[in-house]
Amino acid sequence: MVAAARPRIAVAGIHGESNPNTPIPMTRADFRHLSARALLHDVGLVGHASEQFELVGAGHLRAPSGGRLTSGTLATVIDELLDALARQGSLDGLLLTSHGALLAEDDDDADATWIEAVRRHVGDERLIVAAFDPHGTPSSRTLACLDGVVTFRTTPHVDQAQTMGRGLALLHRTLRAPSERALTWSGLPLRVPSERAASTVAPLRSAYRALDRHTDTVW
Repeated sequence: MVAAARPRIAVAGIHGESNPNTPIPMTRADFRHLSARALLHDVGLVGHASEQFELVGAGHLRAPSGGRLTSGTLATVIDELLDALARQGSLDGLLLTSHGALLAEDDDDADATWIEAVRRHVGDERLIVAAFDPHGTPSSRTLACLDGVVTFRTTPHVDQAQTMGRGLALLHRTLRAPSERALTWSGLPLRVPSERAASTVAPLRSAYRALDRHTDTVW
């Protein structure tokens, strides 16, 4: 594809984490829908726009951790997101913000469902990069819709601005110089208890730091 002289990149997403053992479902009332301006502030992207690209905030619906979404809620938040994207006009790329562990009452892969809806909406020619929590579980359905993925590298997540910045850099670099890209899943051969899951202590401290040595090739 040939990008515009100043590509337009939209930031959007549905962010939620579901615990299937929680009996209380999530409903639309649990989600807040950020305005375009508030979204860029919330995810730490104010100041990232430049002469190289135009950054616009689109729809972003976020809920605290809870149970499964009701079926109607999933359909509602997807419709709201697509309506918000439609109001943005022509786009060259999207940066989607997600958790990666969203479930609905009748859908064990709700993240794939809404990301597939976004892909159908914008078409195959638009680049899409998504940002996930490091313990999210994006499926093959999800990855098939994406051109790139970035994740937080700190737990607790204090690197939101840096993560979103890497997502924008990946989008911009690919728009300017399309090249062969590959998405692959590589799991770490370890399991840690929650009290050792912080990126400031072993073993994850060294695992996250190792990623920084491969910034040019692993995003």
